[in-house]
Amino acid sequence: MDKGFSRTIILEKQNSQTTVVWNPAKDLAEMSSGQYKTFVCVEPSNVGEYCIKLAPHATHTIAARIYIEK
Repeated sequence: MDKGFSRTIILEKQNSQTTVVWNPAKDLAEMSSGQYKTFVCVEPSNVGEYCIKLAPHATHTIAARIYIEK
């Protein structure tokens, strides 16, 4: 629940057991000056005990949908 904006932020994932939330701590080349201060990245993942080990040429696809409900 995002109480500041009275909304619920929902993350739906497929084939992902964990989520990584990060901030670059400085502007990246594609960002405006100071944008990192209000930037957060949310990524579906499979880390730690959920690590996916693939055979050569094998694939694994993960997906995420992030949306807001008022």
